[in-house]
Amino acid sequence: RHPLNQATPCHDGSSQPLVLALVPSAPGNRRGRNFIRSTWAHPALYPRTGLKVLFVVGLTQDAELQDALDTEAALFHDLIQNTFVDSYRNLTYKAISWLSWVSQHCTHVPFIAKVDDDVLVNPYCLGKYLRGLFSVTTPKTPASNDTLASPPRLSTSSSNQQLSL
Repeated sequence: RHPLNQATPCHDGSSQPLVLALVPSAPGNRRGRNFIRSTWAHPALYPRTGLKVLFVVGLTQDAELQDALDTEAALFHDLIQNTFVDSYRNLTYKAISWLSWVSQHCTHVPFIAKVDDDVLVNPYCLGKYLRGLFSVTTPKTPASNDTLASPPRLSTSSSNQQLSL
C-alpha cells in the first residue's frame, strides 16, 4: 500500500510515456524536487521527450512535513509514498517498493529509469537514444550485439586516439 499514490501517472489521457524516471527523494527535499520539476522534468518538455518523472518518498513521523507532502502531491501529482520510514538504511526497501509499484501501475511503459535527485538529465538525448533502440532489429544483449559483446579498446598508437562506441 502506498499512502500517496498517483492514481494514473502512466495513463493521463495523453500519449504513453517513453520512459518513466523514478527519483528517490527524502521527504524534506522539496527544494530538490522543485529544481528537477523546473529543469529536466518540466511538464512542458513531456510532449517532445516522452519523459515522465515520479518522486519516491518514504513515511515521515513529522506531521507538518506529511501535510506538506500531501499538499505537494495534490499540486504536482508526481509523488509516490511508501509505507516505511524514510531513511538511508531503508534505500533497499525504497527500490523494491518502486519496482513493485511500477509492475502494478505502469506495465506498458517501454523504459524505466532510476535517477538520483542530485543528477541532471538531458531529456532530449535520453529520448533520442531510447527511440533509437526501437529501430534496432536485433535485441541489444551481450550475446547478440557486437557493440555490447566487445567493449571498446584504447589504442596505444598516438595516431589513433578515438574510441568507437
